[in-house]
Amino acid sequence: GVDLILEALPAVCQAHPRVRLILFGRPVEPYRARAEALPGVVDLVDNEPFTRLPQYLAIADIALVPRLYGENVPGKLPIYMIAGKAIIGSDTTGINTVIEDGHTGLVIPPTVEALTTALNRLVGDPAFRAELARNVLVEANQRYHPDIIRAGMREAYQRVLRP
Repeated sequence: GVDLILEALPAVCQAHPRVRLILFGRPVEPYRARAEALPGVVDLVDNEPFTRLPQYLAIADIALVPRLYGENVPGKLPIYMIAGKAIIGSDTTGINTVIEDGHTGLVIPPTVEALTTALNRLVGDPAFRAELARNVLVEANQRYHPDIIRAGMREAYQRVLRP
């Protein structure tokens, strides 16, 4: 999905010149040349420990989860949700079972055009972006709050351990 982001970014930057992208994680090498072609727009962060992710999320307004395929919930999705970020995710199995389009995020076809449109909408409408962020945080706490996870794990272990 990173390719989709990098392809959509020039059009988004044309409409919103102050947009910046942080790509956190590995591997960044396949994307370095493309990032350098957008000077001052893309920051590649690959030598930071995962424990620093909250600091990067704190300065982000939008979290992106574009996928071309998938049959599960990507591990980063609950993290973005609990961080209370407006999310754009692909309409793939897993993402579309967690994010409700227009309420807890935007669910889009995995195309450059759809991602460009969604990014332009969220960058251009801070009130809507803030509404999505509030809604997704509520959903995250209903799905992923530590107390809920603990209870689910306890129940799973009890079922396995029962004779």
